[in-house]
Amino acid sequence: MPAVATPCRRTAKILIAALFLAFLALGPTTAVADMSRLLEQADKLDQLDKLDIHQALEKAAACTRARDFPCAEDRLREARKRVTDPASRSALSQAEAGLRAEIQRVQEEERAFALRQQELQQQIALAEQRLKEAQRRALREEEELASEQARAQERVERQAQRAADEADERAATIALIGGMLSQQIRAQANTRSVEQARARQFAQMQSNVAASTARDQERFALERARLEQQRSELQQRQAQAKAELPQLSQQRASAAREQQAQESARSIEVAAQQARATEVARTKEAQQLMQATNQERPDALAFCWESNRGNWLCDGKTQDTTIAYETMDESLRLVGCDRPERVVNTMVTLTSTRVERWGQKTGWLFRCGKKLETGETGHATWNRDIRRFWSGIRW
Repeated sequence: MPAVATPCRRTAKILIAALFLAFLALGPTTAVADMSRLLEQADKLDQLDKLDIHQALEKAAACTRARDFPCAEDRLREARKRVTDPASRSALSQAEAGLRAEIQRVQEEERAFALRQQELQQQIALAEQRLKEAQRRALREEEELASEQARAQERVERQAQRAADEADERAATIALIGGMLSQQIRAQANTRSVEQARARQFAQMQSNVAASTARDQERFALERARLEQQRSELQQRQAQAKAELPQLSQQRASAAREQQAQESARSIEVAAQQARATEVARTKEAQQLMQATNQERPDALAFCWESNRGNWLCDGKTQDTTIAYETMDESLRLVGCDRPERVVNTMVTLTSTRVERWGQKTGWLFRCGKKLETGETGHATWNRDIRRFWSGIRW
């Protein structure tokens, strides 16, 4: 092995040097020949040392490249033992410099690796923190989404329930429309028949009054003609009496006839006054009958209240609105109240007796500027009296 052969070669070189001195002592001729052989052997030994140094440096370089630094140190230590010339020392110095440079690079790489590891750990910690925040945010979003879905489901259910209620009301309304129309037609027919009967009654009363007045006037004319005839006859008799009786008798007869004429005139005046009083009484009776007919028909009312969304619903003469409208005037028109006039200047609270789910409502009560028709006034007609459907109406 080279590590073992090196001490032997050194010992051999020492022996060659000792032999050279011994040959010099024996004689020049013998010394020169022996000396040549010894020098050749010494050169061979030097070449072997250089080869060993070269192999040691190559192995040291290989260990350095493999970053096996203890191996490189061992090989360089072997090379140092064999170095004898400047070229070997230079090669050894380069190998040692390469080893130091490689060790420095490894240290720098280790430091960079440690720094990178630290940065990676920081990034991992930051990523874990962000992941936790993202998980918390995702959890909050899931909770909010679940809450929103629950609210949306609740809204959908409420809307579905409201739509179902409205559909039920519309179905009930549609189902009642036929009856309402027939009842309305019958009510209108009854109203027209009643009004026609009253008109005929009033016309008959007027005809009777006119006929009675005509008869009274005719009677008054006959009575006046009779009285005129009596007066004429009386005057004739007075003229005859004046010619036949003395002056005193004529005066007495004239006074009696004048008294009789005055009594007849008073009778005629009383009869005329009685006829006029009868005509006035009959006219007044007809007027009172018409007023009583109008007073018996109550005012048409409408009641409006505001929904939870700020729209308006009304219940009036022709119908009740099942869909809320943006303005109260629009809802009033739909329930047949075109000329609304507030009954009181403050809002009133009424309780529905027809639709239980409405319960109590606070709103405005209006007169609609028209009378209810005679006949049916229930909710299934177009002649509705809302006093029947809401408790608390005192007007």
